[in-house]
Amino acid sequence: MPYLRSDMESTRAFLDNLLARYDWTSNFSHSPEFTRLMTTNEVPTHFQAGQLDASIQGLDPLIREIQAEIDLLHHAAASLESRMLRLSKIKHDYEGALSSVRRLPAEIVVEILDWTVERRTSRSYHISGFDVFNLSDGPWYLGQVCTAWRSTVERHCPHLWSRLTINVPPKLEDSGVGVTIPIFKRNMVALLERALERSGRSRLDFSFRHIKCIRMLAQFSEAETEVISKCFNLLLTHSMRWGSVELTIPWPLLSRISDVHGRVNKLEDAYLKCQGPAKLDVINAFEFAPKLKTLHLIDLHPEAIVLFPLGTIATFLDKRALSSTDRADTYLDIIVSGSNLCSFSYHHHSPIPESVGSQLPIVRNTSIQSLSASLGNFLSSLDLPALTSMTVTSGCDIPEYYDVIPCPDDALLGLHALISHSSCSLTVLHLVDVPIIDNRLLSILQLTPQLRTFTIEYHFYTSPASIRDDEALGHLFHQMAETQVVGKNRNHVLVPSLKKLAIITCEVDCISVGFLRDEFVDMINSRRMFGRSSAFECLYIRISGRGWDLPFFRSGGLETLEALEDDGLHVTVTFDDVKDNTHHGDEGDISDSDSDYVDS
Repeated sequence: MPYLRSDMESTRAFLDNLLARYDWTSNFSHSPEFTRLMTTNEVPTHFQAGQLDASIQGLDPLIREIQAEIDLLHHAAASLESRMLRLSKIKHDYEGALSSVRRLPAEIVVEILDWTVERRTSRSYHISGFDVFNLSDGPWYLGQVCTAWRSTVERHCPHLWSRLTINVPPKLEDSGVGVTIPIFKRNMVALLERALERSGRSRLDFSFRHIKCIRMLAQFSEAETEVISKCFNLLLTHSMRWGSVELTIPWPLLSRISDVHGRVNKLEDAYLKCQGPAKLDVINAFEFAPKLKTLHLIDLHPEAIVLFPLGTIATFLDKRALSSTDRADTYLDIIVSGSNLCSFSYHHHSPIPESVGSQLPIVRNTSIQSLSASLGNFLSSLDLPALTSMTVTSGCDIPEYYDVIPCPDDALLGLHALISHSSCSLTVLHLVDVPIIDNRLLSILQLTPQLRTFTIEYHFYTSPASIRDDEALGHLFHQMAETQVVGKNRNHVLVPSLKKLAIITCEVDCISVGFLRDEFVDMINSRRMFGRSSAFECLYIRISGRGWDLPFFRSGGLETLEALEDDGLHVTVTFDDVKDNTHHGDEGDISDSDSDYVDS
């Protein structure tokens, strides 16, 4: 284009003239008098000082003039760059229209989109799909490529629409505080309805999360409540296609869950969490679910009864406050009848008295491999020969949502009885807020020589319980260091197969974690006496709180433990002290959850 060439030539001539105007600066230098002055440390004379001031005043206007030229060029360059970017975008749009992607047959587009399906995971939720109310996510976004893709996504890719996340209201954490929450902007019901229609007859896996607005100090308006209700109704009408379902709902919605009774023939996994004081005598939504394998019940009313097929369940969890009546026999019935049960968890979000209820009969299940519970009389009534993983916890393991309730004092007595009845071979033992009384834990470890992973965890490590546990654990670690000769080999007397040990204490407030003393360091050292051929492989320690102390600090214990890394031991040590504003450990150590480490 001739006119562009002419403009470029004139611009180049302008720049050449601009630079030529200041060519003299290349030859500009100090005067001989100033050079001689700088070779000495003498103070300038009155006359020399006057000359220097005059030179400075003469240079200032020139510098300002050149700076003005530079600013002009900067602004011009920025303006040109902005215009170039606009033209580049227009060019990109033109190129997009010519893209071969637009001419691909629908069958190939479907094949390509099959590979775009991302299997999402979330620490907070069991099921994660595309955000139905976010038009920049999932199939909504893919359909924006071109008309052909939009048509293909809408008509030929039901699998892209069949795994959903429904947050009502969406993105609550970004909303402002007010009488109502101004986030119901799009027609949420229509969006969900369209997504369900496009999923065709595919299996539906979804998470429906009714997010409470307590922290927002806000209330839903009647119109907003109606939107939430309609979204929930839409999901209920498609219950025949439910595969894996996660419901976090308040009691008004929970009261309608029984509408799907007899209409969940394909349901395999159900995660039900109730928000609010719901009191329903019977929940029969899952009574006839012939394929149900996983059932999690969280925060239901203590007296609520949930009906479900006992013979198909493989994983069962019930987390709720302790009932006013002894319902342990109900859970024993589940264990007896659960011929396919592999994992069973029975937790409470309330104080648990010792020896709740009367003595229960011993029941047997030969399929359960993982158990999580804390009631002493419940544990002592179990005979589980296949059990390999045991977690003793009250289930109050999320301090921001629940009061941390320790396990009852008879929890370890119940576990000891369980192991004695079952003759099981525990390989994983995880104790959460468990009172370590006398030698009860020592007796349990004597029954579990195959133990490989051992975790002791406190969500709140406080006095006077800490004083009791310090003494018992100190004695235990001393015993864990003892060895004996078996044949030609020297092995540890207690848990000789131990590979991983984790110590986690949180909210330690101005006290000493007394059991982490020299005996603990000596025990760890003894577990590595064979160097890289030792069975013990991993040590994980996390201490957090304010103003706490570890006895082994004073004897160089931390340095001793960290030095074992050179010998092949994987050591992860994380310390956080709010009072001293100190942190020890890599950021990577604390980004992953403790459970990822101790259960691996």
